[in-house]
Amino acid sequence: MFPTDALTLKEKMSQSADVKWIKEEIDKLNDPELIELIKKSLLFRSKDSESALNKALDEAMDDIKNGRTVPHDEVRKKYEKWL
Repeated sequence: MFPTDALTLKEKMSQSADVKWIKEEIDKLNDPELIELIKKSLLFRSKDSESALNKALDEAMDDIKNGRTVPHDEVRKKYEKWL
């Protein structure tokens, strides 16, 4: 994304509205899997993003090896309203 100082006033206002909406939606969440997904997504933007990505990939591979997966069609059904 662009540095904040490079944004126009209209873009800053739009970004502010987006952040407000996202916060409101997060406050309503009651799905631990979605919360974990959001958490991991936010970790990727940190200075240690490569390290966080590698850790997440290692965890994902471990999940696959140990059968902690959900079939694609089940995931689609669960999150259909957002697709």
